[in-house]
Amino acid sequence: MTEILRFNAGNDADGNPRRVFIEIASGQPMRAWEEGYEGHHAVPVELRHAAKHCATLPTTVKGYRDLLKLRTFS
Repeated sequence: MTEILRFNAGNDADGNPRRVFIEIASGQPMRAWEEGYEGHHAVPVELRHAAKHCATLPTTVKGYRDLLKLRTFS
């Protein structure tokens, strides 16, 4: 089963969002998509419904950067 979680590290000094969607499969983080200004459209089409309705959890800037290391360009 695949789930999507959204992590929010607030905005940077210029006001740009620091949010990332993470795909969780078998309890492990698998892929990440930086939300930017795209919202849930940042994730692939087949996961957008899950991303639109996923939980948002707070994280630190370091946590956000670490999660982005899972980024994929699919």
